[in-house]
Amino acid sequence: MVLWLLGTTAWAASPEWLTQARQHVDHGDPALAVPLLQLRLQGHPDDSEAQLLLGVAYFRAGQLGPAETALKRAVQLAPTSWRAQYNLATTLFAAARWREAASAFLAIPELDQRRAGVAYTNAALARLKAGQRRAARRLLEDALRVDPDGSSALLARRLIARLEPPEPPPPPTRLVRQTPPGWLKSRVVVTRKRDSNLRLRPDTTLLPNRADWRTGVRLSLAGQMATDTVGVSPRYDFYGRWYDSEQTRDLVLHRVGVQVGRLHGRWRPDIAYRFEHTRLAGAVYQNSHRIAVRLQVRRRGLRRLVGEFYLRQVTSPGQRYAHLSGRRYGALFYTVLPVAGVGRMRLEVRARQASSADLTTLNNFDSYSYRMVEPRVMLSRVLVARIVAGLGARYQFRRYTDADRWQNPVGVAQQKVRNDRRWTVDASLSRQLLDWLELTLSYRHQVNRSNLGDHPLDDRDKDYTRNLWGSSLRASW
Repeated sequence: MVLWLLGTTAWAASPEWLTQARQHVDHGDPALAVPLLQLRLQGHPDDSEAQLLLGVAYFRAGQLGPAETALKRAVQLAPTSWRAQYNLATTLFAAARWREAASAFLAIPELDQRRAGVAYTNAALARLKAGQRRAARRLLEDALRVDPDGSSALLARRLIARLEPPEPPPPPTRLVRQTPPGWLKSRVVVTRKRDSNLRLRPDTTLLPNRADWRTGVRLSLAGQMATDTVGVSPRYDFYGRWYDSEQTRDLVLHRVGVQVGRLHGRWRPDIAYRFEHTRLAGAVYQNSHRIAVRLQVRRRGLRRLVGEFYLRQVTSPGQRYAHLSGRRYGALFYTVLPVAGVGRMRLEVRARQASSADLTTLNNFDSYSYRMVEPRVMLSRVLVARIVAGLGARYQFRRYTDADRWQNPVGVAQQKVRNDRRWTVDASLSRQLLDWLELTLSYRHQVNRSNLGDHPLDDRDKDYTRNLWGSSLRASW
């Protein structure tokens, strides 16, 4: 059901000098009324009727900021005018400022009791938008109590019906496992993918193209213990990746962590710690410690914006890839929005500052640091027969802020400013085979470009395209 505001932007009888401005507003030309009303207010700044009509003209023209300013001035000049108060409340509602709009609507019954039903219903709409269902229910009951047969009564009854608790579901055909207050969830994901890299010239002179099958296994164990206000979630993850032909790239990762956070409140902060141990081709690759703080930055109804800020310390106790030792600082912001005709859309932006140093003398790659930003959009839509289609795109930009340091064959150090760009497109189809089992087919196309891809001393700035396609089975219980 579509929700709408009740009432119209009406005003009382006015002098003849307002006739022309009002005709512009009523005939769909509010922008033509603005200079006429501004000229009137220059000579008569306390004319409340002109101030009210100016706010309505701005509102009809889609300029909510100037409309709010004008209507607030109109309310100051005519504090007993329900029309000025109503138009101000409507403007705040259009600006998605639900709490302020509800308060403005609730001031109307004190000015004109005959408008109480409409005011309570519109205030209830604002409360619903803000996610305050109980407060909205009380306002709708007040609207029916003061005006049971008025113009707002039908909408109020429909909204109350929407707020009624749903009927209990039918008895299940099989036993359903109940989730106790302290519980443990587990998940296993097995993937089989084809990994293909195509080197772009001149990198093909140094490194060959690569195409190989790989098998991945991911195991996750997550628990939760909660009180009325705080939740504690310990977690363990295992990930293994094995290639059919290039065993030197096999990777095994162990990760343990814990997250503590508030379950209620405006910000809902939580803090998480994670330790990670990674081995590559049987040798120690790196260890890392990561601490992160996550906040609910903003919320409007069911929509929310979440921000995460983290610090990660990386060490490499082995000789392989020792230059990865260093620190990472980062932030992530994301939101999930419904999109009409599409499904669900997730928007996120990542940013990172990293600095690393070579702990050995075996590598001429001494040290580096970079800044990264990565916007990303993901769309998902439920198709027929429990099939979910997904499509995603992201762009990553890295700028190495202190330049890379290399040595040429005669030992002369050179510095090069480096920018890396990466474009990635993902597509997937998922089918829920059983309540606990899901099959996914996926494809990824990735393009990597560096401004140093043709440097004769450069064997790391690899320009390439990459294709990954495969399937995965995910079991959860």
